[in-house]
Amino acid sequence: MLTKMRQSDIRSISIENYVVEMAVTEVETAAIINGLCLELMKTIGSSTTFGRGPVDESLFSGEQLFDKAMDYYDAKNYNKAFEYFVKAGQKGNPDAQHAVGHCYYNAKGVTQDRAKAVEWFRKAADNGHVRAQYELGICYSKGHGTAKDDYNAFTWYAKAAEGGNPGAQRELASCYKNGEGTQKDESLAFYWFMKAAQQGDELSQFWVGYSYYYGTGVEESYPNAYEWFLKSANQNDSVSEWYVATMLLDGLGVGKDISKGMSWLTQAAKHGDSRAQYYLARIYMDGNYGQTVDNTQGIYWLKKAAEQNYSDAQNTLGYCYENGLGVLPDLTAAFNLYKKAAENGNKYAIHNLGEFYYFGRGVAKDVARAREYWQKSASMGVKESEEFLEKYH
Repeated sequence: MLTKMRQSDIRSISIENYVVEMAVTEVETAAIINGLCLELMKTIGSSTTFGRGPVDESLFSGEQLFDKAMDYYDAKNYNKAFEYFVKAGQKGNPDAQHAVGHCYYNAKGVTQDRAKAVEWFRKAADNGHVRAQYELGICYSKGHGTAKDDYNAFTWYAKAAEGGNPGAQRELASCYKNGEGTQKDESLAFYWFMKAAQQGDELSQFWVGYSYYYGTGVEESYPNAYEWFLKSANQNDSVSEWYVATMLLDGLGVGKDISKGMSWLTQAAKHGDSRAQYYLARIYMDGNYGQTVDNTQGIYWLKKAAEQNYSDAQNTLGYCYENGLGVLPDLTAAFNLYKKAAENGNKYAIHNLGEFYYFGRGVAKDVARAREYWQKSASMGVKESEEFLEKYH
């Protein structure tokens, strides 16, 4: 995203007074006059001449050229914008250098070339442009236009974070959290997540809440966790909505409120959080938290979560099709859902596949294969699988 940063409004300044009062040199005077001409050109056209010929853009400052580029950019004339960003960037204007990188990265007015984007981001970053420092860190982190380099990513994130960029502060925190480009340090991760969170960064607000909830990098505090999850949830972060919902439902760090909890849980489910979708389905099907049993709603949300490969939902939905709970019995559908859940690592689905193969439910009977599944689920801690291995040979 480009931010328009303009020079002072020059229209109100008299050329004669400015020249006399500031005692500028002839070259500086020419630059001022050209600056005024640039402003006039916006109104009466770029082909206009002033006494001795066309406006000499070579005398424009980098800031003036950047202003002209931004006019073209705002008008969505990206080709001309790019042309003037380059001219301004070549005069050392860091905003323009960043803008050239932006154009190359996003194919705005020029063919996409992320290697050249990195080159221009680097020019701007070396000139102290904080946003360019952050985006250069992203390029190193993702290997865009340059070799992936976690250390260089960390280094540029740190520079931009010190400059106050919330995105860089969040990414720097992630580097400390995961030990990427630096040694793992949960306390420093929390420190930088908090810096970004205080600037309103929703993902960082989530991580601050998460840190308080689990006591990572800071002392565990459910009330503080709820406070920060709520800030992030109010910005529609679905995972934070899930935490706010469960904390309200269980009275964890906040007064118990079933009505508000169900509202937040439904919102998280609607925003696509698969865990919230599954949890909401179980509440409807089991009648938890004083809710009326509603298998139709339960099946609806189970399907939503299963479509996102949430293995518990796939396994539970398989059970529903196996037993005709909220749906018509369908052993083939049940088998397929158990299979998907098993492929996603669900140990109970692996056990259930063993039963289907042993008893020939929805699939041809295969005792050897059944025992293979039970042995695998038993090794994952399913006690029932151990019992089946002893009972069925």
